[in-house]
Amino acid sequence: MSEHPTEILLVDDDPRNLLAIESALEDVAKIVRARSGEEALRCLLEREFALVLLDVQMPSMDGFETAALIRSRERSRGTPIIFITAFNRDDHEILKAYALGAVDFLFKPVVPEMLRAKASVFVALQEEQARVARQAELLRSHERREHARILADERRRWEEQALRHQMEEERRTSEELTRKTEELTRLIDERERTQGELAHMNERLAQANQRKDQFLAVLAHELRNPLAPLVHGLELFRMRLRDMPSESAEPLRRIQALMSRQTDTLRRLVDDLLDISRIDRGQIELRREEIEIHEVLRQAIATSQPAIEDRRHAVHFEPLVQPAYVDADSVRLVQVFGNVLGNACRYTPEGGQIEVRCATEQDWLSICIMDNGRGIDPELLPRIFDMFVQERRGGEGLGLGLTLARILIEQHGGRIEAHSDGIGRGSRFTIWLPVRHGRQDFLVGADGPVRELRLVPRRVVLVDDHPDVRESLRELLQLWGHTVSEAEDGELGLDTILRIKPDVAFVDIGMPKLDGYGLACRVRELIPSSQIRLVALTGFGQQSDQERAYQAGFDAHLVKPTSPQALEKVFLDLEAAGASR
Repeated sequence: MSEHPTEILLVDDDPRNLLAIESALEDVAKIVRARSGEEALRCLLEREFALVLLDVQMPSMDGFETAALIRSRERSRGTPIIFITAFNRDDHEILKAYALGAVDFLFKPVVPEMLRAKASVFVALQEEQARVARQAELLRSHERREHARILADERRRWEEQALRHQMEEERRTSEELTRKTEELTRLIDERERTQGELAHMNERLAQANQRKDQFLAVLAHELRNPLAPLVHGLELFRMRLRDMPSESAEPLRRIQALMSRQTDTLRRLVDDLLDISRIDRGQIELRREEIEIHEVLRQAIATSQPAIEDRRHAVHFEPLVQPAYVDADSVRLVQVFGNVLGNACRYTPEGGQIEVRCATEQDWLSICIMDNGRGIDPELLPRIFDMFVQERRGGEGLGLGLTLARILIEQHGGRIEAHSDGIGRGSRFTIWLPVRHGRQDFLVGADGPVRELRLVPRRVVLVDDHPDVRESLRELLQLWGHTVSEAEDGELGLDTILRIKPDVAFVDIGMPKLDGYGLACRVRELIPSSQIRLVALTGFGQQSDQERAYQAGFDAHLVKPTSPQALEKVFLDLEAAGASR
């Protein structure tokens, strides 16, 4: 007997036929009933049958369709099928049945003896196949056991030989192991003690690093609040200068431009404080604009002036006849040229000569900085721009200035090269930058080019607990023609916004009573429509801060100090949204 009883699947939608055929086959095999083709297919998915007795005429799915699906499945493709029908003998139907892989075709009423005889053949065939399979499995099991026995004998002999060899080796090495045991124990103790000290030191360093990051983040945030009024005030200063006579306003314009450049540099330094990891990974963001290269070089020379005067060098600057413009980050280019000039100052003896020359060649602008100093060792020249490599012995600093210069120039799409004829023969650094063809007329403000504003007057609400920020921004917005209302905390800001329903609301995040996130959520709950544009105006400028602001319901996120261009974009976006309706 097989482990599982042999089964025959009987498929017929007529209960009487099911009962009659089941009675005829009850002593042949176990009968499983199915009243439709769908039910038969489900049964064939779950178990194996010695034979399928399939009625031809059934609703929904007839016997031929059912047989075709049975044959299409890998599991039931070889299962024998006998068709049973109550209709007249039709050669076409019989041929169709055999084409579907039927082993026989019977007509109702079925003769029980004939049915039992045919079914017994397939039942016996399946049982014989099961028996052969069992015997084959027994044979394989016997072969495996015999193979395992042989392997075990071989392994035992090998292990005996290995054990004898091992015992001999152990006798030879026992004294050596005994001698080293104490030394190893001592080393383990020292290692555990060292690991404990390192773990304690790592914990202290991690805590110190976390406190440093927290301090820098707080410092950057706190610095942005006083920077915001300075930026807004300089923009007001610039706009007022337009109405003054050119003669009397020119000195003030130069001072305003100088203060704007320095404020912009300070703001960039604050931005770097807030995301130190970006610098650690070499991810320095460039803020490109159209700049005049001579002005950048003059700033770099002015920045290096203390070192130049301290070593009594003479600097000769040879500009181009016509202004030359590049699409670049002016702060970063001043940093690059300042690093190269500082390098020339350090490695040129007192009273040396430094030359800065500009030239153009097709689409490239070259800036050459030459000195008559100690020169560069030919062995160091190929590695002069590598990190932590100093040009010459006795150099100051960590050797990062030229590396940073190369990275920044390459990010601008340019290149930098060093040349020296040898020790005592000076050095020459040449920087190539792509030339920008054509130039627009811009007014220079705190954040670069500023277009004259021609905006639709809007109703604006300022919500900020810093009075200087509110006052400076209010003056600037009113000068642009907007009507401005103020609130000094989140609760007053919410009341003001709900009462006035402004076009734009600039909202600080860190405020007493109700912070900016909570204010935005309440406004969006009470005024679900997008008729009010909420703008976060904050010192928190990380990516996570922006995402949280947008989740709270803000339409834009501006970081203090906000440039006039960023403020202008808020109103331009509002006009664009109104035009699209």
